[in-house]
Amino acid sequence: MGSLDRVAIRLVKEAEIMSLVPITSPESAVSLIRDVIQDMDRECVCVLNMKSSMQPINFEIASMGTINACLVAPRELMKSAILSNAANVIMLHNHPGGSIQPSEKDMNVTERLYHAYEMMGITLLDHIIVGNGKENIYSFQNHGELPLNDYDMERFKYHSLVAESQVRQSNAETLEREQTEIVERMIQHEINKRR
Repeated sequence: MGSLDRVAIRLVKEAEIMSLVPITSPESAVSLIRDVIQDMDRECVCVLNMKSSMQPINFEIASMGTINACLVAPRELMKSAILSNAANVIMLHNHPGGSIQPSEKDMNVTERLYHAYEMMGITLLDHIIVGNGKENIYSFQNHGELPLNDYDMERFKYHSLVAESQVRQSNAETLEREQTEIVERMIQHEINKRR
């Protein structure tokens, strides 16, 4: 008689995160993985897993397809989000032909996945199609084609504002530190000149 394999999930105390900088826009999400998917010669679907603070934990290439299609199975996309303990996800896929217009299948898959993630307590914040150019992206959220409820939208806006203010604060602190260093060097230069 055969044996049954035992499967176990263990809690990882502190998962490494992909970036400390929270995702605040479709462009910031794409900037993390553009180099991976932009120049592929076939469609691939990626999932960017994020904490509730919008910090990206990791991303996974969940599926690779052909020149103009890719099989998207909800359970394959959800697996990495669940194992990463993600609160939010952004789905991205490329269009090797360059056009960023979503197909009817793209629209249907997005709606199905939104509801599947919702049942798992995970928010699908956006589905982004990446074309060939740097600015060539299509955001379902920006086009109002994602059925995010008011709470999810407000939460996303809140975390985006917090992230932006943290970046501004960090930039202000960096600028102040650089100014102080310049003044100190100027003072030191004057002291050295007088010796």
